[in-house]
Amino acid sequence: MFLKPRSIKNLLKIKKGTSLVEVVFAGSILSVLLISIMILSVESADISKRVNYEYAANNIAKSRIEDARMFIENNGFDSLTDAKYGQTNIRLDFSGVPDISGDFVRSTTVVEDYNSNERLTQVTVTVKYYYKGILSSSPLVCSTVFSRIDVVVP
Repeated sequence: MFLKPRSIKNLLKIKKGTSLVEVVFAGSILSVLLISIMILSVESADISKRVNYEYAANNIAKSRIEDARMFIENNGFDSLTDAKYGQTNIRLDFSGVPDISGDFVRSTTVVEDYNSNERLTQVTVTVKYYYKGILSSSPLVCSTVFSRIDVVVP
């Protein structure tokens, strides 16, 4: 019924030292974990950089829309035409300043008499960006409709 002291010693026998197989196995588990963490941090940095590009593209588009509002304020509603304000494939840097080697490409279109209404003009800004030398496949599009309030329609 009771265990003999001799058998307890056998059950609790402590091995001295570790085998080469155990060391290799522990090292391989550690290396897999470290490689996984390194890959995760590289991917995280890549995603963070892409988010910064998206954020900058959004700011560039919003800034161009605000410029259109100022253009109307300074020059009058009828001056906002595609011929005067529209642009195609303008290269810009991160801050929206024209730069022939910039990472961003902005286009602006102006649609007068939007929805057949002479009081409405639509401005659409499209921004793409070069990321790792490749132009983004899906552009950021920002659009707004300006209304002329000085025209009375019978």
